[in-house]
Amino acid sequence: MGLGSLGSPIARRIHESGYDLPVCDRDADAFADFTSRGIRTTQTAADCADLVLPLVATPEQARSVLPGKGGLAEGGSGDHRPWLP
Repeated sequence: MGLGSLGSPIARRIHESGYDLPVCDRDADAFADFTSRGIRTTQTAADCADLVLPLVATPEQARSVLPGKGGLAEGGSGDHRPWLP
């Protein structure tokens, strides 16, 4: 889950509800609050999770996290690929 204005509060709420989730953001500065809570962080969308809910604000962001280098399309291997609802 990205850590922008939409993703950060949602990620906090999911974590506070007891669920384990990795978070992803292109900006490493966004990680401080999440690493202090013990949440796994990554700057590569392909490393995020089995289920991915992209929350992006612009077409450029969508292109960078979906088909781009290190994007979700590169995630997983074989039958284990991220699922995008």
